[in-house]
Amino acid sequence: MLRARPSRSTARRALPAVGVALLAAAAGPDAAAAAPSARADELVGDWRPADRAVTVRVERTGKVYTGTVVASADASHRGMVILRGFTFDSAQRSYRGDVFAARRGAFVPAVVRMEDGAYFRLIAGTGLLSREVVWCRP
Repeated sequence: MLRARPSRSTARRALPAVGVALLAAAAGPDAAAAAPSARADELVGDWRPADRAVTVRVERTGKVYTGTVVASADASHRGMVILRGFTFDSAQRSYRGDVFAARRGAFVPAVVRMEDGAYFRLIAGTGLLSREVVWCRP
C-alpha cells in the first residue's frame, strides 16, 4: 500500500510543536511547577480598591495570601488585615479567601479574578448580597 508523503509545509508546521515539547522535557519538572506559581504571584504587591482611599499590601506566606492596610487617611486602619486566607486556584485562575466587609464589621467569603497585572475584580459575599469592587495598582 502506498502512503502519501507529508508535504514540506505540513512538516514545517509540526516541527515547532515538537521543538516546544522537547524544550519542556529538557527543562524538567521544576520548570513546569514554577509556571503556576508565577501566575499565582500576580496578586502580590500594593493595591487600591476603587471605592476606598487606602493602599493594601498583599503578601504570600507559603500558599496563602494576606492583605494588610499600609496607607490610609485614618491612621487606625494602618496594619489592619482586610484580606485573609486567599489561595490560588489554577484551574479557575482565581483566588478564594475572606475579605473584611467594613459595613458588616466582619469577614465574608470573596473571590479575586485577575484581569491583567494592573487590576483585579474582587467579588465579596455570595448570591444577591454579593458586591464587586475593582482594585488597581497605585
